[in-house]
Amino acid sequence: MGAAAYPFFLLHQTVLVAIYFYVLQLDLGIAAKFLMISTATVLVTNALYEIFIKRLNKESDFSLG
Repeated sequence: MGAAAYPFFLLHQTVLVAIYFYVLQLDLGIAAKFLMISTATVLVTNALYEIFIKRLNKESDFSLG
């Protein structure tokens, strides 16, 4: 995961802010919001990394991460 650290880091910031914006508006307790934000951030960031970084990297000649 060493090569994936920087692309993953950049993706997770954007994903975290977007998910936080929507979850914050829900009428839930702080623990539920925290679990929703952290779980969704990990899942969405992993999915985006797999789709956009890993697969596109396999199709090209240069390395993105």
